[in-house]
Amino acid sequence: MQVMRRSKPLMAKVFDDMATIAQDGADVVVHAPGIPAHHFAEKLGVPAVPAALQPVWVPTPPSATRCCHSRCPRR
Repeated sequence: MQVMRRSKPLMAKVFDDMATIAQDGADVVVHAPGIPAHHFAEKLGVPAVPAALQPVWVPTPPSATRCCHSRCPRR
């Protein structure tokens, strides 16, 4: 609960920054998987693309994801 309380003002700042930038328009919204930026993309009428810098959200051939515990199918 402490983490959530402490991160709430920080996330508000992130959303404020995203709203400011979105005013100029965009062709696509690229965001971290934990950020609900798809709402901004929907408002702008553009696609939202989550981009993870670590293989946590998307399975890769050498590793399963932490989320679904499955490996990629072999070709």
